[in-house]
Amino acid sequence: MAGLIFVCIADEPPADFDETAKIFEPYLAPHDLAKTKVAYQQNIIEEGNWKLVMENNRECYHCDGHPELACSLFPTWGLTEGLIPAHLEEVWDRNKEAQSSLEERCRRYGLPYEVVEELDTRIAGIRISRESLDGEGESFSPDGRRLSKKLLGDLRDFRLGRCSMHLQPNSWFHFQSDHVITFGVFPVNEHQTLVRTTWLVADDAEEGVDYDLDKLTYTWKQTNLQDKAFVELCQKGAGSPPTSRALT
Repeated sequence: MAGLIFVCIADEPPADFDETAKIFEPYLAPHDLAKTKVAYQQNIIEEGNWKLVMENNRECYHCDGHPELACSLFPTWGLTEGLIPAHLEEVWDRNKEAQSSLEERCRRYGLPYEVVEELDTRIAGIRISRESLDGEGESFSPDGRRLSKKLLGDLRDFRLGRCSMHLQPNSWFHFQSDHVITFGVFPVNEHQTLVRTTWLVADDAEEGVDYDLDKLTYTWKQTNLQDKAFVELCQKGAGSPPTSRALT
């Protein structure tokens, strides 16, 4: 699908995958993943059940607990008017302004950006949209600036935020103008999970010339370590025996 390969080992794979692919392809095609290469791949074992790993990824109540990521990813993701905590009100206003500017650029370039979310109407829940980034709005960096000098595919602008794609039960993706990050979650056993993160850049991008590998991977390496700690804390709570207290 648009340069991605999905493998399902279930006896009865989802029957609607072709329909899902048609929804995703217009969002992904401009990035031309067939003309990218792997810059780096990281495997982390988290001491937690895979369902806790996925839950941690999908809710964003903890997002402002990621200081490196919060430089570019608005920690108000998933929140709506009336649910914004006081300390994030300024961020929310900045997010709305950045999203409005992004949508104008998307219309100019003919890029889809609308949210498509079908979490309980399909065999495998899906969500995709194009969303603004903070700072310069180009990439996951401390100032929001690009992390690779090479644009992907036929994109003509670095300032296109991120195309965020989620496919249940075990994967999510961030497609930016300069690089792509894919995440796969694989259960090892009932209390251990392998999280695989892969960074993709244009196939003609040269390390040390067009991108610095440490800078390219820094934000999400730190975020992954923080998420690992969050998940493992949740696992300890989920595995704790119930206690009772007398009501007085």
